Amino acid sequence: WESVGGDIKFLRLKQLNVGGLVTDGSVRDTDELLNYGFPVFSFSTTPKQGPAAMQPWECNGVIECGGVVVRPGDAIVGDQD
Repeated sequence: WESVGGDIKFLRLKQLNVGGLVTDGSVRDTDELLNYGFPVFSFSTTPKQGPAAMQPWECNGVIECGGVVVRPGDAIVGDQD
């Protein structure tokens, strides 16, 4: 798996007051993410860098993440487990 992001991308999201990130992809730099206090819930971790830029395909659309349909306005709750 390629990473959807790491320390730099997620620090920027935190600076923009994004509440957290949920992905069924992989992330990297998890020690730094924990230090930031930025909640990230991912399918896995990887050292492999992903693409340099990722653009959203749409906003407020219906997606599927981890086999669960997520609609705009849904509450997503996660913990360390």
